[in-house]
Amino acid sequence: MWNANTVAKEIYRILEEESNGSVHSVFDRSFNLIFKDKLIHIGAAENGMAPFGIGMDQFDAQMLIRKISLGQTVMWNARSKTLHITSEDVLSLQAASVTDPFLPAIPFNRTALEKNFAYLAEKLFADEWQTGIVQTDEEKKMILDYLMCNPSVTADHPVIKKIQQLQVFIKGQHKEALPVFDYWIGRGAGLTPSGDDILTGLCAAFAALEQDCARWTEKLASYLKQYGSKRTTAVSVAYLTYAAKHEFHSHLIQLMESLLQPDQQQISAALEEMKKMGHTSGTDTLIGVFAGMSTVLSGDLKKKRGEGLL
Repeated sequence: MWNANTVAKEIYRILEEESNGSVHSVFDRSFNLIFKDKLIHIGAAENGMAPFGIGMDQFDAQMLIRKISLGQTVMWNARSKTLHITSEDVLSLQAASVTDPFLPAIPFNRTALEKNFAYLAEKLFADEWQTGIVQTDEEKKMILDYLMCNPSVTADHPVIKKIQQLQVFIKGQHKEALPVFDYWIGRGAGLTPSGDDILTGLCAAFAALEQDCARWTEKLASYLKQYGSKRTTAVSVAYLTYAAKHEFHSHLIQLMESLLQPDQQQISAALEEMKKMGHTSGTDTLIGVFAGMSTVLSGDLKKKRGEGLL
């Protein structure tokens, strides 16, 4: 018998709808189950919680990973709150604390937000974070300068043009969703491609900053339902689907909470946790957060650039 420490509240909804599933995918530090068309991520709680996650002790998680294989049948026993993963291995949720992955709007001071915005840009470049959306440090700096409304940056670079298009779309000034999502979703390599991570970061920024993004997140959810499985990975579709509902990985929630407080030590700690999210996923998600903050602050940033204050 294995014991879970934490469980996202969404897990019980998934298991109420379908009690028979299977092992979907297995990685070095975690694995996914699938029930009907819904994923459940299981891994060490200390690595953070997915919005569709179950957290275990790290040692237990590693031991369990060694004993499972793709396609194995998994059954949920609602009465005992147990997942029967193999004939011998049963994961109990009875003592697990329930986490809520919903990111509400967070009250913030605009001056502190602008300072944290500049601090985030500095950390992204100075710490040599690896991004999958562009290939060179010069391109990364150009994107960050553009998002900081640096007047010396032109929109000649293809990625900057696409970021502009995305910002216009988010603001409701561009009606065609298909070409926007076709460009970003599935763009890049990995379990969660770079373009998907950027959209997730955007969703988080808009949720925390209480921006009216219902129109474009509804379009995102609709696109994923119709085209998601053809454009990107099942894991990435899951993260984006939850992001459209303002539900996120615990590391991203921690980051957004820190970015809206006047304590840059908290931001540094949250950034260190974000670095653990794959080779480039943490950076690409941060660029999405940065783009969302830029969209909200753009008017003020342009004015301060003109006055020589930034």
